Amino acid sequence: VVRATPARRVKELELFIRAATRCPDHRFVLAAGTTAERGCIERVKDLNKAYGEPVDLRIDVAHEEIAAVMRRAGTYIYTMSPSEDYSMPISVSEALGAGCRVLNRAGENARLHLGGAGVLYHDEDEVVQLIKDSLHWSESQWNREKVKALVRAEELASPRVLQPILDDWLSIAESATRPQRMSKFRRFFLQKASWWRGASK
Repeated sequence: VVRATPARRVKELELFIRAATRCPDHRFVLAAGTTAERGCIERVKDLNKAYGEPVDLRIDVAHEEIAAVMRRAGTYIYTMSPSEDYSMPISVSEALGAGCRVLNRAGENARLHLGGAGVLYHDEDEVVQLIKDSLHWSESQWNREKVKALVRAEELASPRVLQPILDDWLSIAESATRPQRMSKFRRFFLQKASWWRGASK
């Protein structure tokens, strides 16, 4: 079970640690990055220590290491304060791309992000139950979850998501009636967009 995130109060990392204490048959790995909220890392360390260190806590590790952990993991938990707006976090998309079953804080935007993959949860008890329920899954059950995650990740791939947006912006920029008076920003955008279009093919 894995979570990768900047260490901030709104990330609700306490839930991840408490869930680990209640699921002793699973290994929990938390990859946390230092942020401007300097005290948050120390609070996470102290809480983990107070609970007997049920979580393998990794601070400021390389992205490659996090990706390797995700590929080995079965479940990714996206923890976040319920009061925060959901903004299509990249860690969820990356977890799907690694084939993880994602447990995501319940909400309409989270549901749309997951598509047909993953599961929505409302509270800590539900997270714990979802994890424990998977303890005796067969290999075929895990494979089905992995396929759903990978299919959704493919749907979220950058060229597929960004190309329609890029096409709209190019259409607007190229519709300038006076190219000789094109603003520096518009000229810069067209150059970068043309490069991106070629690089994404």
